[in-house]
Amino acid sequence: LSVAKVLDRETQAFYELHVQATDQAPKPEDRLSTTAVVTIILRDTNDNAPRFESSNQITVPEDTEPGLPVATIVARDQDEGDNSALEYTLVSGPQGLFTLGPLDGVLQLHDDIDREDVDQYSLVVKATDKGSTPKSTTMELTILVGDVNDNDPIFESKTYSTNANENTKVGTSLLTVGATDADSGLNAEIRYMIEETEDSWDFAVDSHTGEVSIYKTLDYETRQQYEITILAQDLGRPSRTDTATILINVNDVNDCPPVFVDSPYKAFVQENSVDLPVHVLQLTAKDD
Repeated sequence: LSVAKVLDRETQAFYELHVQATDQAPKPEDRLSTTAVVTIILRDTNDNAPRFESSNQITVPEDTEPGLPVATIVARDQDEGDNSALEYTLVSGPQGLFTLGPLDGVLQLHDDIDREDVDQYSLVVKATDKGSTPKSTTMELTILVGDVNDNDPIFESKTYSTNANENTKVGTSLLTVGATDADSGLNAEIRYMIEETEDSWDFAVDSHTGEVSIYKTLDYETRQQYEITILAQDLGRPSRTDTATILINVNDVNDCPPVFVDSPYKAFVQENSVDLPVHVLQLTAKDD
């Protein structure tokens, strides 16, 4: 009994053959035969390298506590016995930041990470079988550092100031404030709003652009200066905020006519006054 073609235990590990032996009597009808069952079991050789089944990219939140597992590296070997028993090793990566369990493939974090400092890491992991002539496979593992809302928005300036004439039309833009956030995604998206006070209704801010405009008619004779607080709030959960102050000085415009005080006036003059000029009356007017 000989092999007629290449065998592969990983495709078929077991064969059952029925072999017949027949004597050679002169007459075929007189011939007798018997059969035997031959069982063939293929013995494994280490002809397969391990293959990784786990993803080559994972995300680890930046607030993950050191010492916690962050992933499990999984590889499979189609061989059997020691030829399929695997050991994992960390070939390269940031020194001391990650460790890899040699038997279970558990990847652990061993120090603090901060997405704002480093947003991803690259590691090379290796799976090696325990065959007499070991075979191994490597995989480059990318670790993305997931953002956590751990940074406040920061205004470009803590105090803004501008001037506006009292006859400036409602809707006119006065200035634009700006803030930045070191986080990413929604954690870095900023919305602007004016802190509600008695003065806040006189002005409006575009929540997306930070453009501040006049919402109600200004009047220098009523109010010469405003001090409003503006907030920058990110869209993280929970959200974080920063505040800035805006000083708005209202400029006077000549929009009020003079007004006599105590008008109408009445005065009496002697008709025979000789020493001229003669004081008759003191007129008083005011202009707001």
